[in-house]
Amino acid sequence: MSKKYLQKLKKINQILQNWPQGTVITTDWLKRQGVSRQSVNGYTNSGWFERIGRGAYKRKGDNISWAGGLYAL
Repeated sequence: MSKKYLQKLKKINQILQNWPQGTVITTDWLKRQGVSRQSVNGYTNSGWFERIGRGAYKRKGDNISWAGGLYAL
């Protein structure tokens, strides 16, 4: 595996550890985690994130409750 690939895996693992399951996150939250817009698109296209609205994402396969939606606020 290449060093660049390992760095990407490390970054997505860090994001997922900081992202509580069943919650919505925003592009602003991702930006504070050091994730670029280009990386967000890549993670979405790769199936890690599901876009649920403009600037709002959930983990692929997560069920979001109303409380999980409030997390984004």
